[in-house]
Amino acid sequence: MTLELDGWLPVYGQIEEDFGYSREREREAGLRLVELLVANDLYDAGPVLDRLDLLIRGSTVVVVGGAVGELDDDHTRIIREAGAVISADGATTGLRAQELVPDIIVTDLDGPVEDQLRAGAAGAVLVVHAHGDNVPALQRWVPEMRPPILGTTQIDPPEGLFNFGGFTDGDRAVMMAEELGAEVIVLIGFDFSAPGVHSYHTDDDLKARKLAWAQRLIAMVDTEIRFL
Repeated sequence: MTLELDGWLPVYGQIEEDFGYSREREREAGLRLVELLVANDLYDAGPVLDRLDLLIRGSTVVVVGGAVGELDDDHTRIIREAGAVISADGATTGLRAQELVPDIIVTDLDGPVEDQLRAGAAGAVLVVHAHGDNVPALQRWVPEMRPPILGTTQIDPPEGLFNFGGFTDGDRAVMMAEELGAEVIVLIGFDFSAPGVHSYHTDDDLKARKLAWAQRLIAMVDTEIRFL
């Protein structure tokens, strides 16, 4: 189901309780992202949102996750024919290795950000996420970005940021695609049983818990989803 903010926040409250996250740290991260966007002339949400809407609404949208490996001909064809291709953070590296550039990158900046910046320079929209644990990454990388950029948060958003729902980059990409009117969402490189080759983490148990939430959140989506 498409969750309005009032519907999403109670779900995120469960995630906060499960992981012990601080709402105040989330709020501070969001405000810091807004400051960085403004300071670097990247604060132009309206046209970027319009561009995302144009790419996604009524389209078959492919979301590529961190378990993406070498793509066969069918997968490559589906990606090339999609109305929009969204990569989840480190999956961008997997696509670039196969000479593919996503239309949109959903990232909290814990993967190889240099590849994401290169894809941005080639035309990809960067949807940059602020949360309580990634302020140093925001401060390191946002000044190196070029438009178009859209900022997101997972709590009540300050002016200039958006909350489409979602917790990990992959399920947040799926929920954004639903929110912006995708007709069909095709998932490539999603494995909820183990971290993918392009999933960057240091704690296997923590990652397993996050993947369980990602699977649960994707199951809430009403838009038709196809797993490949």
